[in-house]
Amino acid sequence: MGSILHIIGALVAIWVYNDAKKFGHSMTVALLWAAGSIIMVPIFFPAYLILARKQVMKSNRNLEEVTIEIDAEFVENTVDCPMCGRKVKEDYKLCPYCGFTLKPTCNKCGMELERDWKVCPTCQTSVTGK
Repeated sequence: MGSILHIIGALVAIWVYNDAKKFGHSMTVALLWAAGSIIMVPIFFPAYLILARKQVMKSNRNLEEVTIEIDAEFVENTVDCPMCGRKVKEDYKLCPYCGFTLKPTCNKCGMELERDWKVCPTCQTSVTGK
């Protein structure tokens, strides 16, 4: 019976060590959790599951914060399409969703025009059919 408990303790310790390494704990911390699990499985194994996993939750929260920052950066560099209302990047010339011309260009010289201009300021060509 004693040897079975030692085998179970060793298996739990191996699992705890690998799990701790997978979730970013240092080798020293992983070895300490594993050693405790060999000695006192009923105490260290539940303690590991409760205490050591909190750090994993914190790192996931940091990942969410980074994702929110990236999304905020995308939103800051976007405009609403006047035709369909969807968010598109500022530098797009056409809306990828509805095909609306976001930045009209002069048919003669190719200069980017403002939507309300009647004449191209570069070549004085009349602007038609934006």
